[in-house]
Amino acid sequence: MTDYSSSSSSHSVREEAVELAALAWFDLIGWRTVPGDYLAPDGPMGARSDYRQAILEPELRAALVTLNPDATPDMIDRAVAKLLEAPSQDLRENNRAFHAMLAQGFSVEARHLGDGRYLPMRLFDRDNSVTGHGAQGHHSGRLQGGQ
Repeated sequence: MTDYSSSSSSHSVREEAVELAALAWFDLIGWRTVPGDYLAPDGPMGARSDYRQAILEPELRAALVTLNPDATPDMIDRAVAKLLEAPSQDLRENNRAFHAMLAQGFSVEARHLGDGRYLPMRLFDRDNSVTGHGAQGHHSGRLQGGQ
């Protein structure tokens, strides 16, 4: 457990307390929790092929399909590739780029509609913000996934 207290502060924030609070908040908005070993490369969910994968691709794909029902399988593949790419060597720049996609959505080429046609993709259901779509994993071994 990490202690984020500073020597100049009488208050300390423990990592476990933050994680438990986050889990409780996710539970309040209808997300589910599964044991951490379900996320292992050999776990029952098949959520990742390697522990270095921070984004759980099966959950991401399922959320994209749900949130973008008009998207073709090719468009979902392009969206996943766009979300997983690191456009820069600078971590802060990558975070800014990812934040923009989260906040504003992004477009992918719709090849089935002809050359140069792009359609918007959503990462959140802004009309129904209570029930989340997507996945949130963290090192305490739990997964939150919108249902």
